[in-house]
Amino acid sequence: MLFIIPRIVIWLVASVIVVLIIRATNIVRKGLVGFLSVALCLIIVSASAVYPVENLFVDFKSPESVFNYTNFGEVNDIVYGKESCMVIYTDRNSSGGHYIIPRSEKGYKIPSFFASKKVSNKFDKDGNFDVYNVSGTNDYYVVGIILSDTVEPEIIDSENRPVKYITIDMGDTETKTVVIYSYVENFNNDSYLIIDGVKTMIAE
Repeated sequence: MLFIIPRIVIWLVASVIVVLIIRATNIVRKGLVGFLSVALCLIIVSASAVYPVENLFVDFKSPESVFNYTNFGEVNDIVYGKESCMVIYTDRNSSGGHYIIPRSEKGYKIPSFFASKKVSNKFDKDGNFDVYNVSGTNDYYVVGIILSDTVEPEIIDSENRPVKYITIDMGDTETKTVVIYSYVENFNNDSYLIIDGVKTMIAE
């Protein structure tokens, strides 16, 4: 993963250089100074992961290129918003996840730690539904997990638009785990899904 490897290399090189410089000086308590200097290098490199410096110089052409630069795994699907998108993926352990990527006028950016936030979580008999907002935008994404006995459940949103999902078998039972993912513009507490004809609220 290119996002991590350069940071590890930079930290190692910077740490070696700092230690060599300290050894060549007359600083008292070189061990402590060296340890603190290496720790500072680690903090600076870690901060570059929270606020990716690549965003100052690079505009990625596609969500896939951002994902492949920052993550391990396989892109299964992409849901597009107006100023962002959400990648649905599986990793090497066959587990899945989502990855929200902001978009600029010139292309896609690596999400910082604060690029999106969870604004709602609802967990009850209907399932588990999380809603995320991309900071500074009206882009919202819903990620839900429900149980269903239907092979191909029919799911639409409050705007009568079909909602995407992935069905996962649960052993030899007829019950399946259904992972729901959707883009919602201007989400509010009245937003809902209709799952096999049943209205299901998604806000807490």
